[in-house]
Amino acid sequence: MEYKQLIDTFPNSVFINNAHLRIAETYYHENDYENAVKRYIDYCDRYPESPKLKEVYFRIAKLSEVKKN
Repeated sequence: MEYKQLIDTFPNSVFINNAHLRIAETYYHENDYENAVKRYIDYCDRYPESPKLKEVYFRIAKLSEVKKN
């Protein structure tokens, strides 16, 4: 099942936060950095208490540097 489909089909699942993060990572691995940053920021907004937040903020900063070059 695709991550977006999982989100739409099971919006209250305990796995939704991981699905949102995986969408961002998919964009990252496809070198679509603009959409990756948007999805990472969305993840931070949705899950401000996530233990993965530090890693996500690091990714956002790293991609911001890539966009400058």
